[in-house]
Amino acid sequence: MNILLILGIIIALIIIIILLILYKGIKLSLLVQKKEAELNYNLIISIFTIPVFKKSNEDKSDEDNEDTDDEDKENEEETEENEDEDDKGIREKYKEIKPILKKLKECKPYLKPFIKHLLRSLDFKKISGFLKIGLNDHTKTVKIASFIWSVGAIVNTVSKPTSLIVEPTFTEEVIDIDMELEIKINLLTILIQTIILLTKKEIRELIEMILDYRKNY
Repeated sequence: MNILLILGIIIALIIIIILLILYKGIKLSLLVQKKEAELNYNLIISIFTIPVFKKSNEDKSDEDNEDTDDEDKENEEETEENEDEDDKGIREKYKEIKPILKKLKECKPYLKPFIKHLLRSLDFKKISGFLKIGLNDHTKTVKIASFIWSVGAIVNTVSKPTSLIVEPTFTEEVIDIDMELEIKINLLTILIQTIILLTKKEIRELIEMILDYRKNY
């Protein structure tokens, strides 16, 4: 009896810890810097301020060096796949995914509230960035800069200060980025809403159709 009691307490503690982690969520920190042709990024995922995952372009560089010997083989395989896709034609591809698109339309009433809850589960702690942009089309340069300015004005609040600086240039073609982003994600909300979503028959049918399509193609 004492053993069962101890096991029950341990299981209860594990459940509480899991729920607490899901409720507190994870913190995602991303730093991206691009100047000229050099791109640097650093991604850190933390739980209770403890980093559990790290990824940077330095890790990717190491992987690229290890995969150099297989590069020619992969390029040949990709070329063959692209040729097969081109042979199918756009109309045939559309016929293949048409049932999925139809089912997706049926699922819209369920997906819309799910996406809303998904967005609410994201808490932007910090958004700051500098973008220097110059395109060959001056109109597009102005449109992109105006859009980013608008986003900064909408997101910026007293509690969540946002600093998005855009420097459009019309004398050269360039895209330089220096961005820092911190997001807290409430995993419990996502889990609950995902379970609710999966209770819908149409959603399960949509998932099955997508899996079958990927399996066959």
